[in-house]
Amino acid sequence: MKKGADQPDEFTAARIGADSDALNSDYNVVPQEVLQAIPGVTAYNYRMIMRRVYCLKDLGDLLPAELQDWLNEKPARELYNFLHKDHRK
Repeated sequence: MKKGADQPDEFTAARIGADSDALNSDYNVVPQEVLQAIPGVTAYNYRMIMRRVYCLKDLGDLLPAELQDWLNEKPARELYNFLHKDHRK
């Protein structure tokens, strides 16, 4: 922060770091960013995914064939494999 400048409130700070699509969205910014960080999820398909599932658990409950109905084969496979991989290794 610059000396002598007021500290921004949380909304202002989030707005500075967010793109205009995120600000005009019906969804919170943080869940959008988490979803977009998952392999297979892109800037082009994350909104469709958010409209179709309530939470990440619901996304993880989908079968590969269900994901392929929404996404192309490669992104669907990447998404499914990431959600079902044992990351404790």
